[in-house]
Amino acid sequence: MERLRRTMMFVPGANAAMLRDAPLYGADSIMFDLEDAVSLKEKDSARVLVHSALKTFDYGNIEIVVRINALDA
Repeated sequence: MERLRRTMMFVPGANAAMLRDAPLYGADSIMFDLEDAVSLKEKDSARVLVHSALKTFDYGNIEIVVRINALDA
């Protein structure tokens, strides 16, 4: 069965509180944005935050997507 995505919430990867609280809003899908929503100087720490959030928090049945930069960026 295919999954219907009615809502997708974009969450800046550099914001720990938003990573933690994202499931509270009832979106069908959450996209952790490591591209446009994160400044160049915050990229490395944002990657660590998203990795930690994925290991730590229970997002239940919510689809999780991580938006990354191109390999040459």
